[in-house]
Amino acid sequence: MVEGQEVLDEFRGGEALDAGLIAAAQAIEHYEITRYGTLLAWAKQLRLSEAEGLLQETLVEEENTDELLSKLGFVTRTGVRSQRPVPLVWSGRRGRYLPRLGRL
Repeated sequence: MVEGQEVLDEFRGGEALDAGLIAAAQAIEHYEITRYGTLLAWAKQLRLSEAEGLLQETLVEEENTDELLSKLGFVTRTGVRSQRPVPLVWSGRRGRYLPRLGRL
């Protein structure tokens, strides 16, 4: 939430605002995916089948949301929307999303 507010404050009215907000939302999804994945592994190890089913369902929902956000998070290398989109990818080293600069 704080990251989203920072993006709003820094890019309000700018062309990068949408991409920044999507990236902030996707960071939350990635956090949730890692947590649900860990909980799912524990439920499997402890043979908690009811919890396992619920956690698997929730994990799939989070992964689907992440995929949707990825589809929304297209920007060009300059940050301006165009016909040649570049997907955002997580840079753990930098702690933020950056445009993928590989093959288009």
